[in-house]
Amino acid sequence: MIHAVIDVGSNSIRMSVYQCAGDAISPMIDKKETVGLAGYIEDGILTEEGMYRAADTIAAFVEVLRKFGIDHVSVFATASLRNAVNQEEAVRFIEERTGLKVAVISGDEEARLDFIGATQFLSVQDGVLVDIGGGSTEIVLFADGRISNLTSIPMGSLNMYTKYAGGVTLDNEERKLMRQGILDNLSTLYWAPMEPVKTLVGVGGTARAFKKICHELYKVPRDVQRLDAGFLGMLVKIFKKGDVNLCRKIYKMVPERMLTIQPGLTILSELAKRFGVSEVVVSRYGVREGYLIEHVLKNGGDN
Repeated sequence: MIHAVIDVGSNSIRMSVYQCAGDAISPMIDKKETVGLAGYIEDGILTEEGMYRAADTIAAFVEVLRKFGIDHVSVFATASLRNAVNQEEAVRFIEERTGLKVAVISGDEEARLDFIGATQFLSVQDGVLVDIGGGSTEIVLFADGRISNLTSIPMGSLNMYTKYAGGVTLDNEERKLMRQGILDNLSTLYWAPMEPVKTLVGVGGTARAFKKICHELYKVPRDVQRLDAGFLGMLVKIFKKGDVNLCRKIYKMVPERMLTIQPGLTILSELAKRFGVSEVVVSRYGVREGYLIEHVLKNGGDN
């Protein structure tokens, strides 16, 4: 069976297509459209323009799928709709315009699915998993391959940018305010262990961007899977010092994340410090694979 999963996030809408055989899944296609739905939130409400952007992007993906004869499609939304005051209206609008059912998953469920998806393809048994999205950050502490604690914080790379940035990039004062806002959000992690957690498993766009920057800026070999967590602090310092040449290099490496790379890396850096991690392992897989496994394959192929 070939099955497609569309993930409606706050920053981007992604479509992944998989070949499924029993419990085994093999990724085939991965497409992304940067929509920035968090930017269409006004007073907690997703605007009509935002609804159209989401629906039209999904419809365009579905049109491509149908040309290839792929009609098994699941659509779910995370913080993009979860945090919207008019969630029911937005879901109804998108469903009517696309003809597809849209499931809105809770923050805790997103964290759980992140863990299921990431650990299908990684051998890490102990650590903390972090998924920084556009509108939320999911955190999962795990040991011996099992979840110990998890949470979802309504703080992401895009809504932090929208809240604190007055221009294209953040100035020093905005950066200080943003960091304090991040620390305030992380103060809810009362269950973070006192002893260091060696490994942070990074899921999502910020983690992938971090890995790419490490390869290109610091010349870390591409076959190195475990990245020194110290690179996070080094990158945050580059933005703090305002090194124009280095900042420009970073923006060229991840141009699609020009607005969100500073907030995203700052969140990731503060979490690495909070858990005392020494290495970062970046997973290509996460919530979409988890959703496919838990909500499609376990139901016999029906989402």
